[in-house]
Amino acid sequence: MRRWAGSMLRLGCSALLLLSVLNAAHAHASGRNRLTDIRFWSAPTYTRIVLDLQQEAVFETFTLTGPDRIVVDVLAVEPRVPRDRMTINDKIVTQVRAAGSGSDRVRIVVDLARQSEHTIFTLGPIGVKPPRLVIDVSRPDLEAAERKSRTRARDATRPGTRIVVVDPGHGGEDPGAVGRGRVYEKDIVLAISRRLVDNLNRRQGIKAYLTRTGDYFIPLAKRVEIARQYGADLFISLHADASFNKKAAGSSVYCLSFKGASSNAARMAARKENASDFIGGVPIARAGDDLNNIIFDMVQTRSLNAGLQLAGLVLKEIGAVNRLHTKKPQQANFAVLRAPHIPSVLIETDFVSNVSRARRLRDKSFQVTFARRITRAVEAFFREHPELVPSQQRLAGQPAYHMVKRGDTLSRLAARYATSVAELRRLNSMRPGAVLKVGHRLKLPGGTSAAGSRPAYHVVKRGDTLSRLAVRYATSVAELRRLNNMRPGAVLKVGMKLRLM
Repeated sequence: MRRWAGSMLRLGCSALLLLSVLNAAHAHASGRNRLTDIRFWSAPTYTRIVLDLQQEAVFETFTLTGPDRIVVDVLAVEPRVPRDRMTINDKIVTQVRAAGSGSDRVRIVVDLARQSEHTIFTLGPIGVKPPRLVIDVSRPDLEAAERKSRTRARDATRPGTRIVVVDPGHGGEDPGAVGRGRVYEKDIVLAISRRLVDNLNRRQGIKAYLTRTGDYFIPLAKRVEIARQYGADLFISLHADASFNKKAAGSSVYCLSFKGASSNAARMAARKENASDFIGGVPIARAGDDLNNIIFDMVQTRSLNAGLQLAGLVLKEIGAVNRLHTKKPQQANFAVLRAPHIPSVLIETDFVSNVSRARRLRDKSFQVTFARRITRAVEAFFREHPELVPSQQRLAGQPAYHMVKRGDTLSRLAARYATSVAELRRLNSMRPGAVLKVGHRLKLPGGTSAAGSRPAYHVVKRGDTLSRLAVRYATSVAELRRLNNMRPGAVLKVGMKLRLM
């Protein structure tokens, strides 16, 4: 992650923008477009193929069967390719073939391992990244299997066990901060995250999981979704800093805030982190659905305060083995920390832009020590907060109704039963401003979560939205649209039978 200060941030952003404009102008001045590189990233459920060009791509595409193939013709481009074949052989794509066609096009053929779905979109230049054409090939059956695996792991957890989800920032097409000698943030934080999960899993009463296990990109909202599917009691996102000031050094810990950043540095940090989807490559329609439509009222004051307390414990522990860049927890609106009802922190390990600090971050003994210190902070947090009921136990024991008592409010009940104010209003046909009455029988969304499974269909009711239903059924807006053949902008109709799996 890159963090800039004051005018240096504005200067840096302006320089990147100017560089992008000059690159584009040079490409246009030379006349024809050109394909300069073909790359790929393999994730458990999808394969991403990236074409680097000098100018934004114009393309046509179609599919073939026997065997299954995706064909993409890049138009108005020099008929030269940087490589004619790229072997992948994961569960989704076997290989990619490229060849010049005629005098002004390049044909890309993606050979599939089996029938799959795909999305093709363009990305404009950003920083040192050129215009790109992205081909995402996915297998919904693998995604469904991953989702079921996470919920099965949650449901199989022994009662009383605390679940921690560790999120290595960036990945794949999004390297994060880059230090001298091609030191990538994404690699450092994955290594430390693996050690942290290993440490946590050795502790009695704690079970830990990673959001990503390799070098591939995950959209920000998807990371939150993974934490929900595991039933996380804590969410820890690991990152590394960078600065124009090559002497900048030390660790920082951030928490979520919807009321403004605690400092200008925190505001800039959140702005850069929240740009991860754009850098890593998320289609505009999907980015808007999965990131901007997160239901903010699901994040309760209790989780925010707990996150701040965890951040304080983390700073105390890592401060004993590493210099602190900020000695108190900082707050800003980080998209990756918007995990409903889950205390969450974002840890900046150190600055990769500082050569000596980057060398230390890559040192295995330091990674072990750093991970051990975070583990101690997590253990201390759980000891100091015995009142926080483990999510697996909370979901299993959730009743179908709550009898309203004096002092109850929708926000308190939403926090207690791991739901949202909006969902409680919808289930009980309550209008905004409606007052709870003592003795009223309030319906709770307990059936679906308690069972740890999802019904096949949902009958749309007044007030339902795709984003709310995605949160309720632990899926995504994109997946609901795919299952129901819905185009972006399509409206839910009351009484409509919506497929969930």
